[in-house]
Amino acid sequence: MGRNAAAALAVEAVFEDISGVPKKIECFQYFWRDRSFKEEDHSDGQLIQDEPRTEYLSMAVHFYRIRVGGIEFEVEVDGKTVHAKRV
Repeated sequence: MGRNAAAALAVEAVFEDISGVPKKIECFQYFWRDRSFKEEDHSDGQLIQDEPRTEYLSMAVHFYRIRVGGIEFEVEVDGKTVHAKRV
């Protein structure tokens, strides 16, 4: 799954958490990692990392840090599985 499709799932999870559609949503961090390195952070310090190359899409787990109405969320998208938590 590509970064844009994963972003749509991440935003949907945040909307479900806040029970609505906000006026403003801000993604201020994005990175991905290979599923086989689940516990390692490969964000390389960038706030917004480039999306994975095509050959890595099936193995990519996407991470977003999203702010909505002053509430920050960390969202992990692994295929169709999405985990969003307030931070």
